[in-house]
Amino acid sequence: MAWARALWLSTVPWLAVLSCSLAFHPEDYYGPPSVEGGGVAPDRRAPVDGGDPDDARSDARSDARSDAREVGSSDGGGLDGHARFCQGIADAAFCADFDEDAALGVGWSSSPTPIHATPMGSLTLDETLAESKPASLHASLPELSPDIGLNNEEFLEEDLATGWREVTLDFDLYVAPIAGGAGLSVLNFTFNGSVAVGVSMTLGTTPPPDGATEVALAFTAMPNTDPTKWFYGGSNVAANTWIHARFDVLPATSGGKVIVTLGGGPPYTWTGLSFESDPKADSLRLQLGLSQYRSYTPALDIHYDNVVIRFP
Repeated sequence: MAWARALWLSTVPWLAVLSCSLAFHPEDYYGPPSVEGGGVAPDRRAPVDGGDPDDARSDARSDARSDAREVGSSDGGGLDGHARFCQGIADAAFCADFDEDAALGVGWSSSPTPIHATPMGSLTLDETLAESKPASLHASLPELSPDIGLNNEEFLEEDLATGWREVTLDFDLYVAPIAGGAGLSVLNFTFNGSVAVGVSMTLGTTPPPDGATEVALAFTAMPNTDPTKWFYGGSNVAANTWIHARFDVLPATSGGKVIVTLGGGPPYTWTGLSFESDPKADSLRLQLGLSQYRSYTPALDIHYDNVVIRFP
């Protein structure tokens, strides 16, 4: 099943969206954000008492990631004898380095299956390209035109049982050059209950100046079901280069926040958010990979590695 699909055609789509393993495409409701301009400008917070605590936490986690990569460079229990990246991460609620087994989806627990794939594309473990050796998750879809149809997807899904709480997601991604365009989600990260709130990442609609060296990525912060109150951001990131991304989400009826950082650039920060109250919220869902939600999409080839979810 595709991430958006016919749910958005329902007269009450927001109440139905979480009854199965679908995620949203915010663009179906409000249109995709442009990487240059558009959306709501992020709030840049000033340091408090000589430094932002989020910056300190970010530095600590960067050190931990470096330590984990050093662990991953030695001999150990990975696919080819390397130690796994996740062996160096002690504080993870969920960690996936794609090094633990030759079978796709090992360690991913979404029911009835964590693997969502269609014949048009591919979803594999790739031992030829990885941020931490030996392997990464490789998702690809070809250029798709209207006569081919919709609902093509290549992604893994993980559900963690939890109510609302602050959560961070760290991951690395490597995107091959594309000609520009939209119509593909590359990641969804949401708290689920009666509604879904969180962050979605898609291809940006504004092509970068040089499509041979950069790729436009966009993201939508969704604290509620009202698209007019969503927040948009985006960035042109280097193609054919490993980029680190971090999402920090605190759902709350007051004082909530969403912070997104891509490739070491300045964070997009939205604070003081009022998330839509959801007493039935009981899980956190990560969908990692590609899903087509428009009748034409460019070909996309992307790798993911070193996925870490934490509850600070």
